[in-house]
Amino acid sequence: MAYKVGIIDLDTSHPGAFTDIMKEMDDLDVVTVFDRGAVHDPGYADEFAEKHGVPNVASSMEDLIGKVDIVFVQSANWDDHLEPARLAIEAGKALFIDKPIVGNVRDGLELIDLVKTHEALVMCGSSLRWPEEIDDLKARIGDFGGIQTVFSAGPNDLCNYGIHIIEMVHGAFGTGIRCVTHIGENGADLYKAVYASGLTVIFQTQVAGGFEMTVVGAKKKETLKMGVAKKPYACLLEAIARMLDEKKMEFTIEQYVEAVNVLIAAKIARQTGRTIALEDLTIDDGFDGTPFIKEYRTNARARK
Repeated sequence: MAYKVGIIDLDTSHPGAFTDIMKEMDDLDVVTVFDRGAVHDPGYADEFAEKHGVPNVASSMEDLIGKVDIVFVQSANWDDHLEPARLAIEAGKALFIDKPIVGNVRDGLELIDLVKTHEALVMCGSSLRWPEEIDDLKARIGDFGGIQTVFSAGPNDLCNYGIHIIEMVHGAFGTGIRCVTHIGENGADLYKAVYASGLTVIFQTQVAGGFEMTVVGAKKKETLKMGVAKKPYACLLEAIARMLDEKKMEFTIEQYVEAVNVLIAAKIARQTGRTIALEDLTIDDGFDGTPFIKEYRTNARARK
């Protein structure tokens, strides 16, 4: 029997793509949706449900949560994630929060407290934490003779898309990044992140093309392009189903939140020219979702 999925907010292409993939899966089934209207006009949820074969449109977030086993929060505005996450967690439901899970240190700390207090089952963030290419790399990591440097790059902005760059590094090498430095720009920003172990990651945003990672070791180097063998969305959804089956999180909530804090540190490093330690971030540091969602809505309307 499939786990019943409810999707809160239909802002991006993810809900439709995820729903279509889940139709081909035996263990996840989207049974209801609810949209708060940050991007789309009233009535869009009904259009979405008809297009993607979802049998129910909920009347509220609470109505949706009462009908499902797991809640997907897929708002484009990261500042809108905490409220539905709290409702789901307090109702005892499993939860997936799409990328980036939050946009500031304050929301990250509150989410950590919620998950730990209620012992919630939660998965968060980017599908690029889960591609087959990452699993294959981890299985062959000994072939590199010790990893020296990792180069990670992808398109567009630091927060909404940069999260993919950090999470694919986390997927391969785990968490534990200590500090971030902005090391230059020539049409695209370049950053250095250093793990407590000493592993150095050079990452770049605003790069043309897809998401790639080059791993340099003492014996060999290799470049991996994500999503060649299998769509990362499918890998993510399989990981969610596995979490529900095993009732176990593969990463802790603190590890998921670290990816956002790396980007916040990168933002401040670029602004100040200083190396920023993650432990020195303040509760008010972060990205503002309000101007982002206004621009996102404008662009979405222009595409219609």
